Amino acid sequence: MSILRTKHIIFDFDGTVVDSYHAVLLGVQTVLSELLNRPILLDELKKNYSPHLPELLQNFNIPQSDLALTKRLARRWSELALEMEFDYVLFPGILESFVQLRQLGATIYLWTARDRASTVKILENFNLKNHFTDFRCGDDTATKPSPDGISAMVGHISKDDVVVIGDSHMDILGAKNFGCRSIAALWCQGADRETVLRHSPDFFANTPLECLEIIRGMYV
Repeated sequence: MSILRTKHIIFDFDGTVVDSYHAVLLGVQTVLSELLNRPILLDELKKNYSPHLPELLQNFNIPQSDLALTKRLARRWSELALEMEFDYVLFPGILESFVQLRQLGATIYLWTARDRASTVKILENFNLKNHFTDFRCGDDTATKPSPDGISAMVGHISKDDVVVIGDSHMDILGAKNFGCRSIAALWCQGADRETVLRHSPDFFANTPLECLEIIRGMYV
């Protein structure tokens, strides 16, 4: 078996490792309906949804200057993510990719905009924590597309040895801001393929195993 020269692979979480698209929509629908005091229909949410909080606020005409409201939204989402038993599943092939990457000598990290408490809960439910050397969440550092989370984990590593994998344009921008390469993960139903590709990832993959082959080609 070929061995990768020491490489550092950073995965996004929702939409890349776990298929949480419908669960996240349900949670955001609940939170926005509560905070805006009106029912948010699913069609309206799908049209205006963004995984990036500032964009989500803008799309629902919530002023970002209203810090109290935005904090309430983030806090309520964190509470809901812990309270509700959302129907998350791992994407087919993602666990096999982790196993093969580790066998090839890669070091794997997790970088997510999700809060730490619900991230840890999901990782433990799927017995995934041992696959990751380190992880950073949305409430640990400045959120995406700031590269702070990446820097906290691999800031001492050559940027040529780091690649970020994610389904959102915020992942691609975060990689660019850090100065490393990126792979667009297009296997999630909710991935905005057009927007992600418009931000010029270095590569794109339609399945986790296709992503694995891209990494092999980059580093073997």
